[in-house]
Amino acid sequence: MEQRQDRPHKPEFLIRTDASTDPSIGCPPEQRSIEYLVDTGLINLDKPDDYVCHDISSMVKEMFAGTRVVKVGHGGTLDPGVTGVLPLALNRATIVQDMLLSARKEYVGIMHLHGEPGDASAIQTMIQSFVGKIYQMPPDRSAIKHILRMREIDYINVLEINGRNVLFKVGCEAGTYIRKLCVDIGEALGCEAHLQELRRTRSGCFSENDGTLVTLQDIDAAVRAWRDARDGSKLARLVQPMERAFTSLQRIIIKDAAVDAICRGASVMADDVVKIEKIIEKGNIVAIFTQKGEIVARGKSLMPAQAVISAAAGFVARSAKQYMEPGTYPRLVRKGNEKRN
Repeated sequence: MEQRQDRPHKPEFLIRTDASTDPSIGCPPEQRSIEYLVDTGLINLDKPDDYVCHDISSMVKEMFAGTRVVKVGHGGTLDPGVTGVLPLALNRATIVQDMLLSARKEYVGIMHLHGEPGDASAIQTMIQSFVGKIYQMPPDRSAIKHILRMREIDYINVLEINGRNVLFKVGCEAGTYIRKLCVDIGEALGCEAHLQELRRTRSGCFSENDGTLVTLQDIDAAVRAWRDARDGSKLARLVQPMERAFTSLQRIIIKDAAVDAICRGASVMADDVVKIEKIIEKGNIVAIFTQKGEIVARGKSLMPAQAVISAAAGFVARSAKQYMEPGTYPRLVRKGNEKRN
């Protein structure tokens, strides 16, 4: 069963073997140099209004002019008037943009009703009927193909009703149009409605309250200090390791000897595993990590966690996308896999 990507979770592991890791190879994310961090890092930006996301990426790229940062990608489009959480990926971290884009989102907004729909209870009841799977037609001004699409609404919490204005919080699947959601709710209430204000408060692993949210001014000041005064301390505090994008996925931790082969697309064998999250089931999307906490690859589990612990041999996860550069760890012979290497 394939699980949805949602909020970070606290992992509980089953131990397969007591393997050590060589401290002379690899590097724990929290010990990376500033140069390595900005080459593979993420930024949780508080997007200002009146800017499109493409322009934001270009502005941040310009701020890094004269450094080794040559690519800046964003993790989820927001309309110009929408503010809030906009994850940015620097250089090699743009490889995780698909994770950022597909992550579930949370918004706080104000919906303005065009008429009198009834009492607060009636409004609440109708709004709650939109929780679950809904169908949406993209707005006419949207650049994507105008076909009916299904999206999932996790929750809609009405925070306040003030006259015809409804303050709400909504958690939803990526690609949900909140503006269209308000229009559809208005039609269901029989009075029409439109979205008046919107702020994104969470995008997957990033939120506005997790202590990582920064402004464009923060980035500019930190980059200037690094580039002009060789002081990377401010930049190190606002750039997050690429591994942050995988906090919602269950983990398989592997031996040093298996790392390079998996960087090159090999599947994970039973003897590669040091420990595995106990809730993993067959078919889950999993993140494959080193013992130092470095992301190696993303893949799909081929058996449940308990079966991995007891397996004598065989493949336990198929690697689908690699994130670590081959050669980061030495190419060693994996136990039980001599013929394949």
